Amino acid sequence: MLDVEKIKGAIEKSGMSQAQVARKLDMGEAHLARLLKGQYEDPKFSTVCKLADLFGLSLDKLRQQ
Repeated sequence: MLDVEKIKGAIEKSGMSQAQVARKLDMGEAHLARLLKGQYEDPKFSTVCKLADLFGLSLDKLRQQ
């Protein structure tokens, strides 16, 4: 499962808005919002990779333990 709190923290630390992050990830703002609310139990691997790359995080860091 994805650790949405780590993603929220990375977004906040980056200074980008959710809209900016969504554009950089080439996804809709509503999709990103649902992801950050934890509404996707098992997001696509490609989406998780894009998040990791954007924020310079390893995939392991984005896993909820």
